Amino acid sequence: MHDDDFGDFDDDCDVAFPVIRVHELSEFVFCPRAGVIAHETAAEDTGEESSEPGPRLGGYWDYTEHRFTEEIQTVRRNLLYWLLLTIPSVALILVIRAYVSLIAAAIAASVLGFVLSKILYSLLQLFHLVRERYLLRNAKEATVNFAPKHVTSVNWWALRKAGFECRKPDDNYFDSAEQIAGKPWRVLSHGIQIRVPVVRKHRGERTHGPQHTVRLMAYCHLLEICERADSPFGILMFAGSDECVVVPNTKQHRQEFSEALNRYRRFFSGSDHDRGHPAIPRDTRCRGCHLGKPRKYVQFESETVLDGESLSPMLMDDHHCTCGDRFRWYPPHKDIVAWQQRKREALE
Repeated sequence: MHDDDFGDFDDDCDVAFPVIRVHELSEFVFCPRAGVIAHETAAEDTGEESSEPGPRLGGYWDYTEHRFTEEIQTVRRNLLYWLLLTIPSVALILVIRAYVSLIAAAIAASVLGFVLSKILYSLLQLFHLVRERYLLRNAKEATVNFAPKHVTSVNWWALRKAGFECRKPDDNYFDSAEQIAGKPWRVLSHGIQIRVPVVRKHRGERTHGPQHTVRLMAYCHLLEICERADSPFGILMFAGSDECVVVPNTKQHRQEFSEALNRYRRFFSGSDHDRGHPAIPRDTRCRGCHLGKPRKYVQFESETVLDGESLSPMLMDDHHCTCGDRFRWYPPHKDIVAWQQRKREALE
């Protein structure tokens, strides 16, 4: 990232700054404009790459083999229950058809439809549970380096098999000295001393960038401060994959986190969003950014709301996007570029 991404601000400003949320910081590292939007959005830090609405990465990441077995037994009992209910359901339909009417029987068939939907759901649930338990049982136990120096990859189930327990943090971690707070998606524990933060990425390619490194280092810092633990690395997960990236907690990565934190503070303390206005990105980061993805404008439903205020839409025909509404421009998202191209061709 280049300094001219940030616009103009006073390097020497010394203004008290409120608590910084980790996900705001990581968005700011990706793009200062995304950081401004995150700063103005009252979204809880969930340890996931984006707090935008949309599909979420599923899975049974917290499960142990014992819990898998218990859940499989429960689903099997439920499946048997619904299968047995098909007999009286079919009998009820036949009786109504014989003694009442065909229309009444068709209405009663909705009961059978409900039972069949429960059977289908139980079968799908059973399939996924059995599959994930198989992956856990057959994963090769990872040899874990508790002082890694380089970014590596590891299988999630191999990591769990190596003795890492998984839990969801109850509350945000907070460092009063640095005024930074956040909550990783999960925390892995190994023994008494080791704590590892886990972040999930939902969109885009299975790659990581500086924003992911800074985010994981921020969570490592918070775990070390708040749990008085050692946090030698962080884990980045991807949608639709058990393969994870291990980002080591090295001096270089900690320095990246510290520098990003200082840039963030200088930017916001030196700008009331007039001074320090983020410059337009000069690279391709906008092409796949969800903040620049156009959505159909529906009055009172699709408006961009920041700091509790609905923004006037920056319309492209009948579409708009969050970044465009906030900064009054058309971001070069791939969908917007395609729209602009079609519009030019129509005028020729």
